[in-house]
Amino acid sequence: MLPDPDFDGWSMHTEIRQLKAATRRFSCVNPNLMQVTSIESSRSYDPIDARGPFGPRPGYIWICIDFKGQEVRIYADRSQDQKMLEKLRLGIEVHDEVTNAGWGGIGNPAGISECIHVIGLDGSNIGTEVPIKALWKDWGLKDWRILTDKDRVRLVSEWLASYGWDIVKAQTAIGKKVTKNKAKMVFFAKIYGGTAKAVKDLLHCTFHEAFQFLRALGKTYPRMDEYSLELQAICKENDYSVRTAFDTRLSVRPWKLYQCVNYVVQGTAADMLKRGGRRCAEWLKRNSIDGHWILPVHDENIFEIRKEECTRSIVRKLQNLMEDTEGCISIPMPTEAAICTENWHDKYKLDSNYRIKQ
Repeated sequence: MLPDPDFDGWSMHTEIRQLKAATRRFSCVNPNLMQVTSIESSRSYDPIDARGPFGPRPGYIWICIDFKGQEVRIYADRSQDQKMLEKLRLGIEVHDEVTNAGWGGIGNPAGISECIHVIGLDGSNIGTEVPIKALWKDWGLKDWRILTDKDRVRLVSEWLASYGWDIVKAQTAIGKKVTKNKAKMVFFAKIYGGTAKAVKDLLHCTFHEAFQFLRALGKTYPRMDEYSLELQAICKENDYSVRTAFDTRLSVRPWKLYQCVNYVVQGTAADMLKRGGRRCAEWLKRNSIDGHWILPVHDENIFEIRKEECTRSIVRKLQNLMEDTEGCISIPMPTEAAICTENWHDKYKLDSNYRIKQ
């Protein structure tokens, strides 16, 4: 903490490292502000509001520009998985399809079991959220303990059937993304060389279930295994190195060739975040705007702008600069914008008209 000349107070300064990670992604120390978890991202059973104490200086607000599905889009572009590229161009959410491939479908026991847990019919959550309370009320249910296993399966099956056995739509209707988040874990485990054991540990499921999830994903996107083998062969031919979309050369350990895809995807993401942040910072300085690039967080850049100067056009310009891939990526890389006016925990997403989403 150092005295801040712009107001009567102190500001925290952290150390951003550009080259520490093998993939050249940003890392952060003293303190590590990139790992301050939000309630949504925390894996703790009882998460705390760790971002609440942090926020913009008096008279400023934070503009958070976040890539949407950055790694999935980079992977689709680098692998040239035509099926995946087509879906992304049509605006189809890849993770939705992955979720339904593993947990959706008529009578899928994995999906039924997952929803029994999410809705609290096994005692978890015990229906505390408002949408789940409403669902329980529709069922005339007050106590999950009076249900038999057959009752649970019947209730959830009828509920899923009302959404065409689309587990993403069903869980979204009650404000949940539990299964979709698990599908993301499976997706990235698959492309980054994870085994059924790794998926089992991630999802806390049986080895057989993990194997089935990976097999379902492989059937949905058969290019995954092909691209990994192709990239490993290229890596060997190039002195055990790979290149990102922006031509950054990254060395890969010969005994860990399964990491090739990870290096290409995350290395490209690192290049994209750095180049986008630099363009934004230079534009702010060039236009004499009282604003600064203050922190990168994974696939997001945070900018601090003086409140009076922060307009819709500035936010849109920052998004445009972040989304510019310099012709190195064949598909759009859309971003989302959010603002923090008081603290980092109270982060409000903006809609297409730059109004706070309700």
